[in-house]
Amino acid sequence: MAGEKQLLMTMTGEMHQPVRLYYEVMDQAAVVKAFTKLRCMDDDQDNQRWVWLYHGEAKKLKFHTSYAAIPRKMRPIVLGSLRFANIEAMSLDVRSWERATKAVVFFDHALKRSIAQVTHAAIVNRLFPSTTDGLPELEDLFAPEKVTEIRPEEMLLRVTASLQTIHDPGQRRDMAFAMLEQQSKQPLPDVEKFPVHFYEDGITSLENALRLRQIVAFEHWRGNTDYTLGDIIRKVSAG
Repeated sequence: MAGEKQLLMTMTGEMHQPVRLYYEVMDQAAVVKAFTKLRCMDDDQDNQRWVWLYHGEAKKLKFHTSYAAIPRKMRPIVLGSLRFANIEAMSLDVRSWERATKAVVFFDHALKRSIAQVTHAAIVNRLFPSTTDGLPELEDLFAPEKVTEIRPEEMLLRVTASLQTIHDPGQRRDMAFAMLEQQSKQPLPDVEKFPVHFYEDGITSLENALRLRQIVAFEHWRGNTDYTLGDIIRKVSAG
């Protein structure tokens, strides 16, 4: 339709929805040494970061737009950028949840778990229009004061404490479901940070968490601004 706004997409064909991965670093020197051995990593000293390229070892990764379909003159494209916040912390910024989940698995193979482990992910819970103004600045999107950290363990403790006075198992179960459903109806924060349990659960739990948030963001993009995770749950339950 003429005049309809277009979604901003990545060069690899995904909706542009930035994600930041947070890593605990146990041995920074070993991480840097591992980066230097990878052909897909480039030391961007001017910007004090390492750049993860769709090149070398990363060429085997499959995206909506294949490596071969990317014009040769535009290669290698940047998949993400890594920065050390300090000697014990590192972040990886990417521009789609698909890149984020592939990055978790890729760097789990490239970096020994004894030197670095992913702990959290933050996602921007909105989509962006395609404009001629360039890409949104990720450092600005993920500025600490703009990130809302979700702590599921604390929420679980609150729910558990609320249920302790209910002795009937059936009533306790119904109340737990009601409380969780109410929580799912709450609007998502603009930028949401939550724990990643990759080493216990594999990549599927993170994939599901990020994919569901893109569904909500896409509904908001379409104008359904009251849409929540709870609507997805009810739709799946009804199906």
